[in-house]
Amino acid sequence: QARDPVVSQAHPLAGGRLPRGQLILADGTAARIYQLFHDGRFVLLESGGSAASAASAASAGLPGPVRAVSYQRCSGARLPPAVLVRPDGYVAWASAERDRLARERAARAAIGQWCVPA
Repeated sequence: QARDPVVSQAHPLAGGRLPRGQLILADGTAARIYQLFHDGRFVLLESGGSAASAASAASAGLPGPVRAVSYQRCSGARLPPAVLVRPDGYVAWASAERDRLARERAARAAIGQWCVPA
């Protein structure tokens, strides 16, 4: 079976520690990136979000160990449009894919790989 290149392509951030920074969330509030991990869940960071579009196809119906966070911009760190971060602050998966639907499909596959028990 052929692997989807968008899903299987490794991003340079994958495997490394998520950089520190501050996000302006979809609702306009500010949050330090590492404040998002206090509940011990994976976090799917998605850029370009507004309050109206905060629930993308990738973040809809996520399993319990995953929390989606949509943000407008990030200062102090340069992040790709989608990043799945482990509870310990290390990047499980990231994507700079420009096609939103392909990126959402890849995010779902990454969530299935990292966050859903076999």
